[in-house]
Amino acid sequence: MLFTRGIWAKKNGEIVYHNGQSNIADHFKKRTKMLGDLNDGHCSLEIDDIKSFDNGPFCFHVQKENINYRFTNSCVFIILKAAPEKPVMTPVPAEVDAGSVLSASCSVTHTCQSHSPVFSWNVQNLTSEVTETPRGQGVWETTSSITFVVAAEDGVKSLTCTAVFWRHKQQASTIKLNVKGSLTYKLKSSLPATISVLTVVLIAIVVAAVFIYRKRYSNFKMTH
Repeated sequence: MLFTRGIWAKKNGEIVYHNGQSNIADHFKKRTKMLGDLNDGHCSLEIDDIKSFDNGPFCFHVQKENINYRFTNSCVFIILKAAPEKPVMTPVPAEVDAGSVLSASCSVTHTCQSHSPVFSWNVQNLTSEVTETPRGQGVWETTSSITFVVAAEDGVKSLTCTAVFWRHKQQASTIKLNVKGSLTYKLKSSLPATISVLTVVLIAIVVAAVFIYRKRYSNFKMTH
């Protein structure tokens, strides 16, 4: 026999989620939904646009035809925070070579899998990958991993990862890159172009020399 309805409510009886919208308390209407399939054991509650009074306790009960199963001994609370978590970035070497390819990762924990944070970086990525890992107790960890080319300038440079959360809240973390060897990199980068130019010039000189030689040889034969 399948479950017919899942309901979330406060201990005072105020309905937080019900599949009949008219039963939900006014200040929760259009802000709550239940994730997953009830008959697969998924009864997670999602609350959007969190308010100061959304701390609970929230209790779940389920209906199977005319039978109610209440879980009033397993009610949950929500710990409200003023801002989301700051991203954590992977360490980088003490010094990096200008023009080298570097890998970096940035991770952040959150409590809303249906609205995972979106990452942005202050460098142009060569490759980019985002992974999602459950950490238990309704917490997920989202990680952004990139590779990029280090700037071709010596000095201390900033690498910044920004996590943009649902409803435009965001947090950023920055690490410093101590870049060395830009002159060597620029010389290596310009070497193929320099060789190409020298080759063209050398060919032009050879062609001109052959032309001058033939002209002089022709004039010599005419005078003798």
